[in-house]
Amino acid sequence: MNMSPKKKADMDAKWQKVAAKAVTQEDFKQKLLKDTLGVMKEFGLEIPEKARVSVTVDKEINIGLPDDCDEALKEEVTWWRWRIAAIKEFGHELKKSSEDVAPMSEEGI
Repeated sequence: MNMSPKKKADMDAKWQKVAAKAVTQEDFKQKLLKDTLGVMKEFGLEIPEKARVSVTVDKEINIGLPDDCDEALKEEVTWWRWRIAAIKEFGHELKKSSEDVAPMSEEGI
């Protein structure tokens, strides 16, 4: 059995609010990068209890599956992995944009 369409739609709607806020509010993006799971929980998104979650010292979030998981759990964990990768990308974007900013020469003005 796959994740119900209603549950997926609910998770997607909540994610859209997180993502929109992250791309429009720098302070929120920083908070999301520092406390990804906490912020997601504030928006009503929690990793399923049966999934195994580990967070490394450098804030890398890993989500594992139990041996006896069903398709719905696999699908939900995949959803989470994609969203966590997107959040991580927000951080790379931030680093890249601050590193790529070069002083403009008079010719470019």
